[in-house]
Amino acid sequence: MMKQDDDLEHYDPEAYGYATENPYVIDPDLLEEMHRLDLQGRLFTRAMGGLLAERPDFSGIHRVLDLGCGPGEWALEVAREHPDLEVVGVDKAPRMIEFATVRALADRLPNTAFQVADVTAPLPFADQSFDLINARFLQGLMRPQEWPRLVKECWRLLRPGGLLRLTEAEPWLTNSAAWEQWTRTLMRALLLDGRTFSPDEAHWGVVFMLRRLLAEGGFQQVQERAYAINFSFGTPAHEGICQDLLISVRLVQPFVTQHLSEWTKEAVEEVRERMEQEARAPGFCGLWFFLSASGERPQQGA
Repeated sequence: MMKQDDDLEHYDPEAYGYATENPYVIDPDLLEEMHRLDLQGRLFTRAMGGLLAERPDFSGIHRVLDLGCGPGEWALEVAREHPDLEVVGVDKAPRMIEFATVRALADRLPNTAFQVADVTAPLPFADQSFDLINARFLQGLMRPQEWPRLVKECWRLLRPGGLLRLTEAEPWLTNSAAWEQWTRTLMRALLLDGRTFSPDEAHWGVVFMLRRLLAEGGFQQVQERAYAINFSFGTPAHEGICQDLLISVRLVQPFVTQHLSEWTKEAVEEVRERMEQEARAPGFCGLWFFLSASGERPQQGA
């Protein structure tokens, strides 16, 4: 159960030179992080009922932009299922873009393009050049003050009638002492680093803000869809979600240690081992809640 990759067993985060100015909570150049994001993306796409449950037939959509695309899981699947669409993915991490590009070539998906771009800065695309912009789980690289600027940039890039969809999550809930201890620790580090909307260490807080961000950005017909993944022992999602989160504990250790010196590499490894042990117990229960909010740029003159 929850077998770690062989490379991960020898992973030393400090060897990768995690810097305080790193915009990411986890180093995006790690192969383990690419694997984790790919696994997580597939799990969440399935939980959301497909690639775009809001508009499953992609009607009226011709050009798609995926922000913070990572290894390209969502963008590649859209391109595969809808070969008549043009799909563009951007990410600040060159290695993620290289990986996604190689996958597109291997899968023979000529309707995809991936390029390096920082979603917290103006993006290198013309005004009104996309019909759909998708962004999932940007909270690991966004600060509260950057969200309104991103929504404004998406407004610029969308054609009238275009759709912006933002999907973010809050911390998972479990009946495990070790898992809850780690959740509080991670949220405290994020709070100290100025990465949360929450006034305390209980939440990440961005989920609560999505509707407001879209509405204040001028988007109309804002809709919200709430989801939950049950990863309790014995459920179909148990293995995948636990693997995702247990890998993330080790990879996020340099970020946590930077802000909470008592959480040494050894301390993080000790709590991760307890988390894995408690997740194996038949009585383990866990839920992970997340929310999608989507809104349309109004038609000209609306």
